[in-house]
Amino acid sequence: MINQNHDKKIYFLDNFYTEFEPKIDEEKYIGKAAIFKATQEGIFKSNDLKVYYILFEKGSMTRIHYHQSDQILIAQYGEGFVTIINKIEQDNTDNNKAEQTIELKPGNAVLIRAGILHYHGAKKNKNFNHIAILQNKESFYL
Repeated sequence: MINQNHDKKIYFLDNFYTEFEPKIDEEKYIGKAAIFKATQEGIFKSNDLKVYYILFEKGSMTRIHYHQSDQILIAQYGEGFVTIINKIEQDNTDNNKAEQTIELKPGNAVLIRAGILHYHGAKKNKNFNHIAILQNKESFYL
């Protein structure tokens, strides 16, 4: 349980993984993925940070996107990846140019700089979970 008194300087959550309900957002994800929003749904109430716990089923991933702030991903379970996109083709032929793909396993962490086009998710035959941390600024999905 979390201390809900917002005058406190520190908040403690008994179990980060069970305190809130997952949401499915088909505009941001391809395949089955659920997101737990720890800071936007009354758990921690931060005006400065976004903290998400994302569960990706086998082969599911985010759509290509970028953030107005740096983003940190911390792998928790399974096997996943993050792919940086160098160029997006406008002809809808799925010829996006991947600049770099990094495989992620539990304990791995990656920093993605603000404004960098990317996507991340689970490998084809593996489930994957990660924590995402970023500033409370906008994200844009293509």
